[in-house]
Amino acid sequence: MQPKHLRSGATISGDPTFSHAAQFSTTTREAGGEAGAVLLPQCYPGPQKTKAIPAYDVLASHYIARDMMAEACSAAEMTFTLAPWYPPGVGTYAGVLVRAGERQRGDAVVRSLGPRERYGVSIGWARFHLACGELESAAEWFARAIDERYSMVGAFLHSAIAGSLRRSAHWRA
Repeated sequence: MQPKHLRSGATISGDPTFSHAAQFSTTTREAGGEAGAVLLPQCYPGPQKTKAIPAYDVLASHYIARDMMAEACSAAEMTFTLAPWYPPGVGTYAGVLVRAGERQRGDAVVRSLGPRERYGVSIGWARFHLACGELESAAEWFARAIDERYSMVGAFLHSAIAGSLRRSAHWRA
């Protein structure tokens, strides 16, 4: 049986609980593939699986930027499954769910970020709004992340998911 986080058509060799290393591959758009298509990362066995968290998070960002929402959902869900405590991954996954029409589920996931005043939560909300395509709200949350001196805010602002924000009036202002 295929795990639910692979519902977009990606396949896995080996055990879905990651007790064995497995190589993932994506389903690219069928019109001869897509230039610059991204491959899902190699997963690590057992306790080392957390090493894949940043790779899945970046991958979800790239898929969102390319409007490949089924693939983005799979990668974001994997990030959330491996690291439900990681605010950027939580926000991205919640935003993808909302964008896919699963508003109640997305709202429940984003609420798991906890109090908005807690360090790091602002970046989760920023990524949530980016994934939803809500640039005004995303810009406000990025400003909060900058104010709290979130260590990775610069990297997230230059990531694929923030491309629409960089092209907007918020970036130029």
